[in-house]
Amino acid sequence: MAPIDKRGLWSSLTYVSGTIGVVAGTLMGAVMTLLFTHDQMVAWGWRVPFILRGVLGLHTLIMRASLKETDDFKRSRRNQGRRSSRFGSRS
Repeated sequence: MAPIDKRGLWSSLTYVSGTIGVVAGTLMGAVMTLLFTHDQMVAWGWRVPFILRGVLGLHTLIMRASLKETDDFKRSRRNQGRRSSRFGSRS
């Protein structure tokens, strides 16, 4: 949870990370254009960004799986379970 005096900074990370993604994609395209000819890109070069993203995706999944939930989230989930069992499911 973000400290009260740093919530603006922490929430701006959402926008910064999106911008970093756009810049990284642009740089990847520029590097691919410099490294490979048109024929190489058409034959197999287009796969390189997908392979790199797959590796980064696996790394992200491993990181997310190892994160611990905050006490507030755990408490909220317990309370939500009590409400849904008392009033039935919402589906």
